[in-house]
Amino acid sequence: MKIYEHRVSYDEIDGQKIAFNAHYLKWVDRAVYEFYRSGGYPPLLLERLGFDIVVRKATVDYLQPAHFDEVISFYLSIQHLGNSSINSLISIENERHELVATVEIVHVNVIEGLKHPIPYSIRTYLQKIMNVNKK
Repeated sequence: MKIYEHRVSYDEIDGQKIAFNAHYLKWVDRAVYEFYRSGGYPPLLLERLGFDIVVRKATVDYLQPAHFDEVISFYLSIQHLGNSSINSLISIENERHELVATVEIVHVNVIEGLKHPIPYSIRTYLQKIMNVNKK
């Protein structure tokens, strides 16, 4: 499921004139929030529902560079849904639909420093996405 697009800006490239690796996780963070927003869950509503995810683990596989002024697209699939955790795979493609990178990310719902179950309405939304991805 396509969740976000980003145009690589000049300040995001390095001396090799490609996107600096640290920006990928920043972009994924934005993409994840846009994923929830597109499902009717803007950040402030997530907070009111008792859902505040933190990154437990992120693994980036850089396959080819993203270049200045290139639009990259982010696609999300839910790999596993636990009681308080969500394992997702984010695929990043360039304008030619070539895979630039993949990010395996584990988020945990943490409220006031403690893990909490994923709220029912959000769990239902995530399960629907999982079912769409299986088709």
